[in-house]
Amino acid sequence: MALSAGSAESPGKLLLFGEHAALYGYPAVGMSLPWYTRVTIREERSASGWNLPFLAEDDRSRLWDLVKLMFELFPVLSRKAYNLAIESNIPQGLGFGSSAALCVAFVKAILIMLTKRFFPGARAADLDRLWALANRAEHLFHGMASGIDTGISLLGQMHGFHFDGKPGALPRHCGVEAGDLILVVGAVPRDGDAKRHIAGLSERLAARDPAAEFSIARLGEIAHEALDVLGQSGVEGNSPQDFAASIGRLADAADQELHALGLSNDILRRVLAHGRAAGAMGGKVSGAGGGGAFYLVARNMDDARAIHAALSCVLRELGLAGHPLIIVRRTKNATRIEETSARA
Repeated sequence: MALSAGSAESPGKLLLFGEHAALYGYPAVGMSLPWYTRVTIREERSASGWNLPFLAEDDRSRLWDLVKLMFELFPVLSRKAYNLAIESNIPQGLGFGSSAALCVAFVKAILIMLTKRFFPGARAADLDRLWALANRAEHLFHGMASGIDTGISLLGQMHGFHFDGKPGALPRHCGVEAGDLILVVGAVPRDGDAKRHIAGLSERLAARDPAAEFSIARLGEIAHEALDVLGQSGVEGNSPQDFAASIGRLADAADQELHALGLSNDILRRVLAHGRAAGAMGGKVSGAGGGGAFYLVARNMDDARAIHAALSCVLRELGLAGHPLIIVRRTKNATRIEETSARA
């Protein structure tokens, strides 16, 4: 029998609204970014064992946990030898969904390989099953995964997510056909990782911290309003400038609540302030916070280039010239990187 193999790729993500609040039943909206992680798994002829790529100790430990989870779900995988290769240009540990993309691509590659070997001609997996498996894998990285990051990576494009209150259930999703959205997207160093920020906020809410409860509820309200604005953006009479102003205003409002929750840092505050001064309509941290990913909303490409140039200067001044900083243009049909000043 020929040796089996599976290969799949998944994109990174940018969470626009609803981070943290989504874990407590509120909606969220996010979009995929044209950065990708590709996972290739090939069966080898040796008796047993997995050949994993060289990674830092923490990353290798998490990857091995992911492999062991696949052993549990598909015992046949523990009886063969496989070579695992990972290629990615998604910035890691900054809130762009690198772990979600890895989990989605890994599960897709596993299912493709098993389908080829045991069920030739069959579909690798239905969407819901694949999403559930990928999100179970994502729990290994963040401890409490809502399903949004893996959903964006699996579904692509821009989607809204809604929760029905069923414990552990994946959210419902709907495509969002927003009008032209121009963003300057970047990242700064994080204070702690996503798992720490998620756990810390969970402890505050469990203790009925009124300030944390207020901010989470407000973030949920802003996400509801953002979905309405995005859904109406293509309606005749809604100008691109008004659309950008509305999204920027909501981004600023959400950023204030995330800052109140301690999910920003001084470097990020400085960078966002420079972006607003350069013409951005608003902006915010994106993802688990503590720094990391952010975006600023631009009215048009000329403004976006001015914002990009201003942030390039401030990042250089801060010694962060190697951090990602790109202009992203999202249309109804595609998301493109229009300009970049740093390699991922």
